[in-house]
Amino acid sequence: MSAQQVSKIGAGLVEEVVDQAAKVFSYGDMIPHSWILNAFKLEMPTEGTLDAFRKIQFEILGYTERFKDDLLARHKMYLKNVRGEGYLVIKPADQTDTAMDALRVGVRTNIQKAMTALTNVNEALLSMEEMRYRDESTGKIAALSVFSKNRLLK
Repeated sequence: MSAQQVSKIGAGLVEEVVDQAAKVFSYGDMIPHSWILNAFKLEMPTEGTLDAFRKIQFEILGYTERFKDDLLARHKMYLKNVRGEGYLVIKPADQTDTAMDALRVGVRTNIQKAMTALTNVNEALLSMEEMRYRDESTGKIAALSVFSKNRLLK
C-alpha cells in the first residue's frame, strides 16, 4: 500500500493515533515500534510469503511516515528514529540541532551518491555535448560539496 493510499484510507485512524500519542508521550520519551504497531492494529507476520511480508512493511512505513508528519504538524512533536527501539520525541530545545544533523547527513549522502554516479559514466558512449554537461554537473556538485562543508556541515 502506498503512502498516498494510506493517507486516503487511514486518515481518520492516523489522526486518532497522533492525538493519542500526544497525550501519552512527552518530549524526551521514546515511542516504541511496538506501540505504533499496536496503535494502528498492525502485526508483523511470523510466517507467510515474502510478498506478504513486504506488503505489511510498506503499510507500516506508510502509517509511520504519516504519523510522524502529523505529530510534528499538529502537536509540534518532532520524532527521530532510534534503530531497533522506536522514535525519540525530541525536546524543543534540541529540535533545531536534530533537524540540522538530519540535513547534514542527507546532503552528504546525496552529494556522494551523485558524485559516484557522475564519475562512473561510460564515457565511450557519450557525445562531446553530453561529456561537457556531465563535467559541468560534476563541477556544480564539487562546489556544492565545498560550500556544504564550509557552511552547512560545521
